[in-house]
Amino acid sequence: MANFTDSTTLLGMFYHWENQKPGATYLRQPVDQNWSEYTWAEVGEQARRVASALRSIGLMEGQRVSILSKNCAH
Repeated sequence: MANFTDSTTLLGMFYHWENQKPGATYLRQPVDQNWSEYTWAEVGEQARRVASALRSIGLMEGQRVSILSKNCAH
């Protein structure tokens, strides 16, 4: 489980705010003249889904992947 008291790393800081303010807006993304908002809890859930998908294809902890994407929420 996440260490919610470790705010010395980026991941630790994310876990802290995900725990403290799960429904607060984490980021906003402009999409076709509108803004989509993502909460700390939603972003945490999406990140865990990506991690689960990477594990399901056989990647192990410590292995690395590269992500090529435009600047966006996803």
